[in-house]
Amino acid sequence: MSAFVTCFPERSEDFKELIVPLIRVCADKTDKVRKNSAVLLAKLSASNENNAIIMRANHGTEVL
Repeated sequence: MSAFVTCFPERSEDFKELIVPLIRVCADKTDKVRKNSAVLLAKLSASNENNAIIMRANHGTEVL
């Protein structure tokens, strides 16, 4: 999914419902799972301002 968002950043808003679950995964998991979810969360929020607003509203920046 991370590669898809990299190739098609205009489609990142289609995945805005995944932001809150990704924040929970980043907070609860460790190692590769945390890293991969953090990368996807960062890509989703960097490529779309609406996603960034959702991430900040749910304290995603603090979790990262």
